[in-house]
Amino acid sequence: MYLCRGRRRAAQGLFFLLVLSILIACTLPNPKEKNREETLREHVRNFHWAMIGQDVPVALQYVPSDDREAWEDAFACLFKQTRLLDYRVSLVKFEDSSNKASVQVRWTGNPPDSLVVKETRWKEEWSFDPMKQRWAFQPGPGALLGLPEDCVPDVPEREMPDEDESAD
Repeated sequence: MYLCRGRRRAAQGLFFLLVLSILIACTLPNPKEKNREETLREHVRNFHWAMIGQDVPVALQYVPSDDREAWEDAFACLFKQTRLLDYRVSLVKFEDSSNKASVQVRWTGNPPDSLVVKETRWKEEWSFDPMKQRWAFQPGPGALLGLPEDCVPDVPEREMPDEDESAD
């Protein structure tokens, strides 16, 4: 009889440890899952490196599909006037819902015919698509403020895209 009680307590203890380890495993964050802020950081970095490399197709991945043609022309215009050398994100502001972010960037670059480096500031507006789990520029001309005036894209002012309209 004493053996039965000992086995029962051991089984209860093992069951308790099993349940406890399952609960702990369920509450630990998945290292492969990124939060929105980390995803924004990655997308902003990829976009800016594409801009430094003048890789327009990669940069356009972060532009809403309806606006890509106008932005392609804007990027081509920018690259004719300026060779971007480096950038620094100086401020990131998230809205309460964390679905929109305003990113302020300081760029250094020079005109193609000059070695004089200038610093410019851009203000970028990004929006998060929860269906695709990715960030993209908000649609409209205010997505990237700070471009030379003649390079500002001619895109209409629109509301946030629906899930099926956002950047690919």
